[in-house]
Amino acid sequence: MGRLFPNLMLDEYQEKAFYNALKTKGFAILAGLSGTGKTRIFNELVDNFYKLPEIELNASLLASINKFKENYETKINSKSLTEDDWHYMKQTEYETLFDEDDNLIEVPVDSIAPSIIFDLLYVEKKGDNRLELKKFCRKFLDKTENGYIDFCEAREHFGISLDNKYKICYRSDIKGNSDEKKLEEINRQLYEIKILSELGYFLPIISEDSPFYAFSLGIRKIFAFIFNPYAWMYIFDDDEIDKLHDNLFGPKVILKKVEIPSLFFPIRPDFRDSKSLLGYYNPLDNSYYSTELLDFILEAQREYIKGSKKERQYARPYFVLFDEMNLARVEYYFADFLSALESRRIDEGYIKSNKDKLREMKEILGLENSKDNADNEDNALNGFYSAPIPLYSENNVIKEEENKIPHKLYIPPNLYFVGTVNIDETTHMFSPKVLDRVFTLEFDSDIKDYADYLLSNNQQEQVLLIVDDFTRCFNYAKIDIEHIKLFLETNITYGYNDELVKINDILKPYSLHFGNRVYNEIMMFVLNSLNGIYVGKCDQHKLANVSSNDLIEIDKLDIEKFSTHNEAFDLAVRMKILPKFHETKQALEVPIMRLIGEFCEVKDLKENKIEYVKDTKSLRLDNGDDELDITEMPVLETKSGVPKLMISGKEYSAKYPHTACKLFEMLYKLRTHGFASFL
Repeated sequence: MGRLFPNLMLDEYQEKAFYNALKTKGFAILAGLSGTGKTRIFNELVDNFYKLPEIELNASLLASINKFKENYETKINSKSLTEDDWHYMKQTEYETLFDEDDNLIEVPVDSIAPSIIFDLLYVEKKGDNRLELKKFCRKFLDKTENGYIDFCEAREHFGISLDNKYKICYRSDIKGNSDEKKLEEINRQLYEIKILSELGYFLPIISEDSPFYAFSLGIRKIFAFIFNPYAWMYIFDDDEIDKLHDNLFGPKVILKKVEIPSLFFPIRPDFRDSKSLLGYYNPLDNSYYSTELLDFILEAQREYIKGSKKERQYARPYFVLFDEMNLARVEYYFADFLSALESRRIDEGYIKSNKDKLREMKEILGLENSKDNADNEDNALNGFYSAPIPLYSENNVIKEEENKIPHKLYIPPNLYFVGTVNIDETTHMFSPKVLDRVFTLEFDSDIKDYADYLLSNNQQEQVLLIVDDFTRCFNYAKIDIEHIKLFLETNITYGYNDELVKINDILKPYSLHFGNRVYNEIMMFVLNSLNGIYVGKCDQHKLANVSSNDLIEIDKLDIEKFSTHNEAFDLAVRMKILPKFHETKQALEVPIMRLIGEFCEVKDLKENKIEYVKDTKSLRLDNGDDELDITEMPVLETKSGVPKLMISGKEYSAKYPHTACKLFEMLYKLRTHGFASFL
């Protein structure tokens, strides 16, 4: 797997955390020592985006998929498919098949495919013209012999089979103590596969540790394809795609470079309010003095509105880098943005209930407000933040040539903010109000390998970022409550709801607990991380010799993801919960030790767990009475892809190593300085 930023000395988890943080929230802060390359991280990100081609699938295949949905979608949505819906065969025709012992048998079937299994895996004799979906399934599963499918084996892929008397039975490892409960479980899993596929979250479906054990991997991929056929390249691997007909998908993926707009905006110590960012109205000459940032936001706004019409041309993401963001007080100059970015996103429900309020918004955005174009104009508002930033009063007279500056600024969804931060005596610390609204990432400096890095001629494989994935299919960064609800409903949250409740219960007595916003953002980060990064890998020589307008043909499109689901959750907790820790030893020592002992599950090489002892207010291994020795700054090392904690020269493992390492770091500072903070 190629690296996201191959020219920078970053750990892989930092690259993925940064990417998914922006993908989730649209606002991230990069903190660390000066000279660690925070600005270069931003530049590398905006320089590597490519656009997926629009692919037309075989028309008869799509027609067959739509027919399948028409037959079963209602019952799938209500989780009410019966045994007959899975297996029923009208005794109107007989088909000669092979049984489990490869003996020819006659099985009654219905020529119009009356059940899911027969609809997908209908026997196709050579030369017959069956529906394309059945051809596709046969070709993909590759379970044919002399033109026949072994039905008994095929049914096992569904977790359902027929016994020798043609009665339905279920695999023993499917949840449920009765056939009725097992059927209920299969229906539930099929519904969840459908929902996740439609949302574009394929990894929980097609990964080896998938919770959808009722169906084989091949069947899960077929269902994922049916419910989201245009995402075929994310569902099937190279070998599987090679099995499929070229006229279904095409043999290669061609990517086109996308020029991503970006703005470098340095922060100055004298910034006091939003005028420093957005300009101001001068009543002496009736003019509005704009800024480069305001012009940039208005350009992003115009591109998004243009891209929201029926002849949709997808709006590119626009990136702003606030350099040295804490040279001035963020709470002062960025206050209007903080409020606007936490307002509600406009959606169909909001449009229906706020017609009058949105009429003014349309006028400000230059939309027509005409009945003929009502649907188009409403669609153009989708995704905008509902609260505007006031720029000047409507009563102010603006010169005619200055009318391009609206009196209210609406923030479009395709706008992303990144801030760089250094902590020293010349800067200001962030308040909890700011830290609660962003993802905060730390970048440290380790020069021990820097000389080898400079002298190395080994170039890592270049990663091509796909703008479709970063923008979530052009839905952009959004904390989508409906998606979070589906995430919880599909029962694949890996216990993270309970883990967040545990953290909150630990922190609440010390007034360090968090609210719904942090919960939602952590869950959305994990949900986005499950899908990982859509990346393409290209020959280095080919990539180095293409111009920005060239098409790049790649041989493989992979999904880069976190090494484990826990790593994504671990980093989300570190970025969203720990930044609020900024206190004295008396205030922080006990909650930090409790998190280490009760949440992080830290163990030594002999599997002895570190626990918090309430009576002595200390940490110790559960096999001894001695207090844990913390005399050195902890270090997180990666050995064979597994993060390991080094504490005072001893090695430990942890369920959540990134969070544990930061907690031990703050605990060390408390005991040596009497004070600690996240940054």
